[in-house]
Amino acid sequence: MPHWPRDPRPDAPRPAGHRARSAVRAVLAALAVMAALFAVVVLLLAYGPAR
Repeated sequence: MPHWPRDPRPDAPRPAGHRARSAVRAVLAALAVMAALFAVVVLLLAYGPAR
């Protein structure tokens, strides 16, 4: 019978601090903005002035 540690994830990251959380939110916001701009460009190329 194997001996398991009390904590199933001994190397689990600690709760993120305020700076880490705000940095993650900034990165996600930048990715969302880039995805929206990419969608606008694709839609303009598909249905825009070239039609």
